[in-house]
Amino acid sequence: MKASTQSLTLWGKRAPRHTITAIMLTEDQQTIVTGSQEGPICLWTLSMDLQISPRALLIGHTEAVTCVAKARDFEKKPYVVSATINGEMSLWDVRSGECVEATKRPYTHRTICYYYSSSRMVEEGWLLCCGEYPDVLVVDAQTLDILYKLISTDASNWISSMCIVRSPRIHEDSLIGISTSGVLKVWELSSSIYSVYEKGTAHETESRDLQCLQCQSIRFCTYTERLLLIVCSDFWKVFDYCDFSLVCDVPSEPGRRFAGGEPLPANRLIVWTEDGHSYIYQLSDRGLHRGVSSSLQRTSANEMFSPDMLCFTSNNKVHQGVMGFLSERKEPFYKILFFGDESGTITLWHIPDVPVSKPDGSPEETSIASSCSLDVSFKKFQVASICGHVSIPAEGKKTPAITASLYLPNHHLLVCGFEDGKIMRTHVLQAARVTLLEDQQKDRLPQKTFQGHAGSVTCLLYPHSYSDSFESSWLISGGQDSCVIQWDVLTSTVLHRFTLQAGPLLTLSVPPAECSPKVHKSICCLASDQSIALLNLPEQTCIMHARKHLFPVKTIKWRPVEDFLVVECEDGSVYVWEAETGALDRHETGDLAKAILWACDDSRAGTKPGTPAGVKPQNGAKRVGSSPPASPTETAEMHSHLAIHEPVFHPFSVQSLDTPCKDIHILQFDVEEILELIGAQPEQEQDLISSLNAPASIKRVKSTQRKRSILKKNKTSSTLLPVNGPLKDFVRDHLFQNENNSCLEEGTAIRKKSKSKRSKKSRKQSKKRCDENVTRDLAQLLLSCLFPWEVLQECDEFCLDTLGISKPQFLPSFALVSKAGYMSLILPGSYTEMESNVEGNGYHYLISHKVADLAKHYANSNTEEISFIESTGDLKMASLQKKIITYLLSIVMLVSSLMKLHFPERRNKQARQTREVWFRTIQKEEQGSFLSIKC
Repeated sequence: MKASTQSLTLWGKRAPRHTITAIMLTEDQQTIVTGSQEGPICLWTLSMDLQISPRALLIGHTEAVTCVAKARDFEKKPYVVSATINGEMSLWDVRSGECVEATKRPYTHRTICYYYSSSRMVEEGWLLCCGEYPDVLVVDAQTLDILYKLISTDASNWISSMCIVRSPRIHEDSLIGISTSGVLKVWELSSSIYSVYEKGTAHETESRDLQCLQCQSIRFCTYTERLLLIVCSDFWKVFDYCDFSLVCDVPSEPGRRFAGGEPLPANRLIVWTEDGHSYIYQLSDRGLHRGVSSSLQRTSANEMFSPDMLCFTSNNKVHQGVMGFLSERKEPFYKILFFGDESGTITLWHIPDVPVSKPDGSPEETSIASSCSLDVSFKKFQVASICGHVSIPAEGKKTPAITASLYLPNHHLLVCGFEDGKIMRTHVLQAARVTLLEDQQKDRLPQKTFQGHAGSVTCLLYPHSYSDSFESSWLISGGQDSCVIQWDVLTSTVLHRFTLQAGPLLTLSVPPAECSPKVHKSICCLASDQSIALLNLPEQTCIMHARKHLFPVKTIKWRPVEDFLVVECEDGSVYVWEAETGALDRHETGDLAKAILWACDDSRAGTKPGTPAGVKPQNGAKRVGSSPPASPTETAEMHSHLAIHEPVFHPFSVQSLDTPCKDIHILQFDVEEILELIGAQPEQEQDLISSLNAPASIKRVKSTQRKRSILKKNKTSSTLLPVNGPLKDFVRDHLFQNENNSCLEEGTAIRKKSKSKRSKKSRKQSKKRCDENVTRDLAQLLLSCLFPWEVLQECDEFCLDTLGISKPQFLPSFALVSKAGYMSLILPGSYTEMESNVEGNGYHYLISHKVADLAKHYANSNTEEISFIESTGDLKMASLQKKIITYLLSIVMLVSSLMKLHFPERRNKQARQTREVWFRTIQKEEQGSFLSIKC
């Protein structure tokens, strides 16, 4: 995605589903991180009074999140790492929501521990990972590359749980793990670092069979530096770390299973269950002393001393979930127990520093400190739904949910399919204005709702976006009723109905252009019974229906030369079909199946089901060569759910996220393309520019020196400086370059190379596709959401009356696009705290308080500015409006570019030179700019 793209999120009336599968609290006790079954990660803000509010939704993972963990020292870099069940691994900055690094490996991680030794390591540290593979993997904390392995020579197996032991008394860092067979493993980290660097592996130093099956958690007591807590599903035990003698053993209650635990000061500990209950125990001093002193023999079962229960917490809402505990020694010294359940609710308890029981000896219940969920947040704050004004339900009925969504760039239409079988089309820009801005008339919004499916609409396809051989008015929809309907989207009429009798339709795609005309003019349909059909649209016939797939389809690929359709199933088998005849050419497994897939990758990149074939992979995906990758479909599947397959030069697109909640839409504005389209001025407007040299344009200037500088500037330059001229070249050369290219020369070379590839024909077509009215609407909509309203009333009136931009109805939510196409979506209500701190509750959420301070600085300055309001009488208002909008958009583009440069990460001479040149240029342009708005 281009650096000049600005993204705006439109949420639906329903909160996105968030089934919590992993949870953690950062060390500064300000952010809660939760992973979900659906894939997105949610960041929650924890205030000083322990109140929870959702802040951002991190979009990028395609499968369920298995674990989230600390990935760096939070005082230096607030990074966390997340892993999914399909091997995806990502590094996130929890303060900005940016994805720092992302990769995919054939490993499923269940537990991740961060390790760093300042005296022995020169890199950022290690991520010690265990999961559904033997032993422990050592991953680089910066690049996420697999470096080494910690292996077992005795009884190698999967590791159920592990923890790092740091003890000043022992002067040795160790990694302790419990395998799935109940065997304890110990790796000495400090003494093994140099061995690992040389050999790439390290062996365990100790192995003991503790019979701890189904281990859920293992923790070392840093207070005593001797006790080891092991929590299993049916019991929890305390061992002496010196000789692993048993100190305490407590079974679980009937019907409840333990899920984890943590040691507390003063020989106390807390354990919790899967359903959100926890118990705080006091270990017996006699039993603890006896267990620790028996260094030669283990304590027998009849000599055990039962611990006393001091406190407990209960959760009346019985849900399965995950729980965690954080005892931070820094201010404010909170001991926090937190629980995330399958409904997406976070419950938090403040554990007392000195937990005690009741006077009669019975345990004391600790009440819930706070609780929050996305559903509660969405009901509390007003959210923007681009289809919120459509399909008003009758009393007692719920609004039908959106199940499929598609943007048609050629017609600027948004088509949405609903769970009741209806399909709605609307003009997306007008719908966005009605949804976001004030003073918009809903009755003038052109929209059309039509019915064609008996069940919910499951998928939509606009084939003209991928090939000109399809009519621009054709729309294809698939439904729960196993029907594929060919529509004329402009007239809302059904052209043909295909009945497949194969179950609900899952995906629709377009074959590559290299296929035969008969196949290329067809669409590929994948149904829930794992059958694949090719439907020819011009002839309105089914030319192939393959039904012999025994396992779910994983990937659909093509061999255009032979007109072969290659299908990969989840069991690794491959089916090769003749597209025109529908005959099965071969069915292969094993190495031969992999060779067939690699052969298809050599000819063209494979496509994930639902991603139309023939589309170039986006978000940095590389073309697969002849050598086998770590996963056969890694390149094809990586981030394809976020790819937007739109015309290359279109300045606007609408993206619907591939999540269970389909009513989340992201409006993406390419500011650079909008500026280019606006900048294509006719020659008749040159008189407008020359009129600015007239004395009337400077009649408000009182200073003689100021007059001379402006007159001199007007004689030498008569164009809009931030958009045209040297500043435009500077922006393209140095600000909008790839992240991997920090040199100025490389940026210039890339710009020239990319510019040479754009033909004149494509540029003419792009500008014809987006006319002047649409471009103006795009610019006005974006500026309406970005402008700092209510800073100065005079500025607001000028913008409303002259520029045609309006105030938002509520706080818009913006999106940050980071590495690999991952997104951070700002959730509703995340600006509440900042807004409450602003006098008058103005719209200062966009560029923080810096814009307001800058506006006040210029308003209070002694330098007289040029008044546009008084000089517009002799000018053409439409042209002046276009010029000022262009100027404001250029500011948005430049500020966005500066925010993405990451100068602290690139401390080199050329980066410093770029920054110095930039600020010198800005100072010069501001001094001589004739477009100084009085604010």
